[in-house]
Amino acid sequence: MKRFLLALALLLLPSVAAAQCNGVFAPNTVCGTVAGGIPGQVSNSVFTGVPGGTNGQIQYNAAGVFGGFTQSGDCTTTTSTGVTICTKTNNVAFVPSATTDTTNATNIASGTLAAARLPSGVSANVLNTQTANYTIANTDCGKNVQAGTGSTGNFTITLPAVGGFATNCSVLITNGDTARGKKLSGFPADMAATWGNLGPLQSVGVQIVNGAWATYYNPGRWQTSGETFFVDPSAGSDLNDGLAAGSGNAFLTIGHAINVFYASVSHNYGNVPTINVLSGSTVTESLVITGQPVGVDGVLIQGNGGAFTWNASSTFCVEVGDMAIVQFNNVTFACGSGAQTHFAVFGHNQAVVDLGTGITFGNQGSNGDDIHCDFQTQINLNNSYTITGTKANHINMISHCATSYSSITVTASATPTIGVFIKAYGGSYMNAFSATYSGAYTAGMKQWDVQGNSVLLNDGTTIPGSVAGTSGTGGQVCANC
Repeated sequence: MKRFLLALALLLLPSVAAAQCNGVFAPNTVCGTVAGGIPGQVSNSVFTGVPGGTNGQIQYNAAGVFGGFTQSGDCTTTTSTGVTICTKTNNVAFVPSATTDTTNATNIASGTLAAARLPSGVSANVLNTQTANYTIANTDCGKNVQAGTGSTGNFTITLPAVGGFATNCSVLITNGDTARGKKLSGFPADMAATWGNLGPLQSVGVQIVNGAWATYYNPGRWQTSGETFFVDPSAGSDLNDGLAAGSGNAFLTIGHAINVFYASVSHNYGNVPTINVLSGSTVTESLVITGQPVGVDGVLIQGNGGAFTWNASSTFCVEVGDMAIVQFNNVTFACGSGAQTHFAVFGHNQAVVDLGTGITFGNQGSNGDDIHCDFQTQINLNNSYTITGTKANHINMISHCATSYSSITVTASATPTIGVFIKAYGGSYMNAFSATYSGAYTAGMKQWDVQGNSVLLNDGTTIPGSVAGTSGTGGQVCANC
């Protein structure tokens, strides 16, 4: 009997255990046990995977169970995608560039970002283009400042004092124009001397050395092919580049134009640089031209589209000397007056002077000469010209001077007063080949005065003058020979 009861108990035991979870459960309950023992109804909150809070909230671990919260403040999260976006800092909205990297994108493209990572003394090859007056800034260190973009014109680039610049700052300045210079203000003396301009397509580099600006790259002479400079004696400025006509462009003086040619410009051989002087203007400077500019065959000085007047009050209008070669067109010479000694053109010491078209010799005074030459100078009279006013001599050759006419017509107007038309002393030579003369002359003018082993060759035309020419000691006159 005992054995039967034990067997029955063993058969019924699983059914009793399972019976604890039968029936209808209360809401939000499950069948189970937490602390062990007989299973029964248990709240589903005992499961850690069950969401906490309300619908749509963000879940978090709340002391071992799920909790929920709604996001607020500077950021928002889209629950369907999980993307979190922050648009504020301490509830202050960002500026547009805070979420769009437009600044760095531009800087990366231009090279500015790379330049910012380099020492200020290292060139970053970043271009800063300017088309008007510009002052170099401390942000230009390591950059190339391009002044002009092809035909921008003449304007000023200023280099300020070193204060505010890095002690190793270096800047490269490039003239981007093809035909105009750039004025340089505040630059080291080797760049400011003479011209004071950076030539077309030239570059200059400056850097701070021992607390002062110094030139580390000097472009030297401007290389060109027979350039033209312009002069306006009343409204020009010798601070301009001189490469165009007009008050804001032209030089003030012919002398400055000559100095720039000689000191700052290098021409190809065979090209003649030209100085165009404003037509109708009056030049009062007394000019000395000696030697030759680099790489040229002389200099041409002329009126720009018409004659200008050269009226200097000192000994001469222009002296050409020491192997200089100068040609003149469209010039009215009227140098001085009265009894002082004045020369319109003074050729000295192996110079060569060519008198071209549009030449007039006006009043040089009772003790003056139109053409005065000595020491192996050569004067070439290549075209018709006009003689007016009072002078002692038209041509006065005093020592080993040579002059030459070639198919010349000399027209004398307003009855000029001349002492001697041709005067030759000291082994000088005059060739009056194929020369013709017309116009009235004041009575008493001597045709020629040839002395001291000088020679006058004449093809037989009558040299003007009411008094026959005379030949002194050693002087020779040969007609038709």
